[in-house]
Amino acid sequence: MGIIRAFVAAMELPAKPVLVGCSMGGSVSLVTAGLYGDEFRAICALEGTLGGNPHAPSRRGVWTRHLEVDHSMFLSTWVAGLMSPESPQDLQDDVLWEYGQSGPGVYNGDGAMVASLQAVGPTLTATRCPLYVFSGDYDYSATPALSRAAAEQLGGEFIQMVLKGHFPMAEDPVGFKQYLMPVLQKIKQA
Repeated sequence: MGIIRAFVAAMELPAKPVLVGCSMGGSVSLVTAGLYGDEFRAICALEGTLGGNPHAPSRRGVWTRHLEVDHSMFLSTWVAGLMSPESPQDLQDDVLWEYGQSGPGVYNGDGAMVASLQAVGPTLTATRCPLYVFSGDYDYSATPALSRAAAEQLGGEFIQMVLKGHFPMAEDPVGFKQYLMPVLQKIKQA
């Protein structure tokens, strides 16, 4: 959050910005809304939670950093289950390719943030800016129920994206647009 806030300050923007984050960025956006919401015009959290899904497999297994594990192979197969089968196949393939490009330990480090979220999440109260929390039906890491609970805790609006997965803007941008544009229009008119 310090990097986000420092970047916004360095930009010397003429008005408060809208923050949009997805996946771990969605979770960071939720925490930002709870702690620093007054610094933003609005916040859109996509596929984020306030502590991960306790019923999903841990994303921070020691074996994920083992030298004999090809992270580019297992990451792409692991995240494939988070996507909607309704998304265009070529775009799903692009997402999987992107996940196969990260350096060893990057994904594991992402998962390390979940422990921090589990600690701070319960302490957060109502945000001081409009908050929109999006969740797709096919996301088992940030389920609609978990995202709805975060929206309720922070006083935000929950938007369930029917037949969408964990990476809506990348795996189905046309389908995602039907959910995002009305929210952006609402923010613009406020």
